[in-house]
This record gives sequence, C-alpha cells and structure tokens, in this order.
Amino acid sequence: MGRHYIIKNIFDATNLVIKYFNQYRKLGVWYEVYRVYNEHFGRHRLIILRKHLGSRFEDVKIYLIYVRKWFESMPKYYPNVESVGASINLEVLERLIKTGVDQIIYAHETDGLYKINPREMYQIAMENNWVRKTRTGETVVNIPITMLKKMYIK
Repeated sequence: MGRHYIIKNIFDATNLVIKYFNQYRKLGVWYEVYRVYNEHFGRHRLIILRKHLGSRFEDVKIYLIYVRKWFESMPKYYPNVESVGASINLEVLERLIKTGVDQIIYAHETDGLYKINPREMYQIAMENNWVRKTRTGETVVNIPITMLKKMYIK
C-alpha cells in the first residue's frame, strides 16, 4: 500500500501527481513536467509530462481534477450503483478525448489519487446512462469510484 496524504488544493494535487510519476525513475523510465495549464477556472490542470525512455521520449497528457467531496448522491440518481461517484462536465470530457488526453486523475482531499482513461470513462458512462443535467443546466458524466484505478505512492 502507499502512504496517506491530505490534499488541500490543486497545488498539492499537482505536486502529488508529479511525485507519483517520479517514483518510476529508478526503473529506467522517468518523467519531467513539460507544461502545466490551468483549466476550468483554475480548479483543474492539464499536465503534460515528458516520458523519457532512454534516448527517446513521448508526451503524456494528464487532466487533473481536485475534489473535496465525491458525488455522494450517485446511488440516489442511479439505483444500480452502490458507491459514490466522480463527475466531469460532458463538454470537458469530449474535449479531453478529442485532444488525446491519456488519463484523467481525480485527486480527492483525503482518499488520494484515482485515474481513468477518458475514452474508457465516456464509454462506460454512456453504456450505463450515467449522464445527467444539473440544476444549472450543465450535462455531467458520472462514474462510480469503484471503476477508477487507485494510484499508490511509495
């Protein structure tokens, strides 16, 4: 298991994601932060990591979302779901897919880091009809956190 961290804001979340990827340095693969963009009114970040593989490299695009609370009403909206959920605006998710983002990482205040591929999230949510309109009129995609992959930091 990994260590436990309290993530207070998007800055803590960013540092923890970088720490997660840096733990692979000893395996001959290492990452450097290439670019960081504030997204969605500063609550989200697009992090572009440069993955070094010997003499060559490839860019890895991470979309980071900091959350204080999971979507606790998910079982109420979707009776076939027993866990809390993670959410993302449908327009944002579609843009992430179109621009080739590799992973969405949710950084929860006390639960740590969880990831999912945006295309996979979209497909699962659409197959299960886990899409809803909020009171403000936004279309939101939801997914139970049990379908996200926990990320451990040593």
